[in-house]
Amino acid sequence: MVQTHLQWYHKVDPGRVRVVYNGVTSTDFQLKHRETHRAQIRKNLGLEQEVLFLFVGNNFRLKGLRTALEAMRLFKKDHLHVHLAIVGGSRLSPIERLRNDGG
Repeated sequence: MVQTHLQWYHKVDPGRVRVVYNGVTSTDFQLKHRETHRAQIRKNLGLEQEVLFLFVGNNFRLKGLRTALEAMRLFKKDHLHVHLAIVGGSRLSPIERLRNDGG
């Protein structure tokens, strides 16, 4: 998808684009690992009975972080104990601005 966007929107020559695939394998994320680690991680985070959504990505705009934050804002109207964990990226200032605007 990113390769297509670069070519279409930014007119980047396809020969200059190299796709780097995810460095995580499906064997890293198996149900048996969830059962082993879930309770302790939730306890460490203080979220034992809370609803927790996870957003993972480096390009927040492309991955739809603004949409995720808006969805959380709507979801929280009916569910008080809900959290969004954001993983990835290096600049938090846009996130902080969105959160401070009522997210």
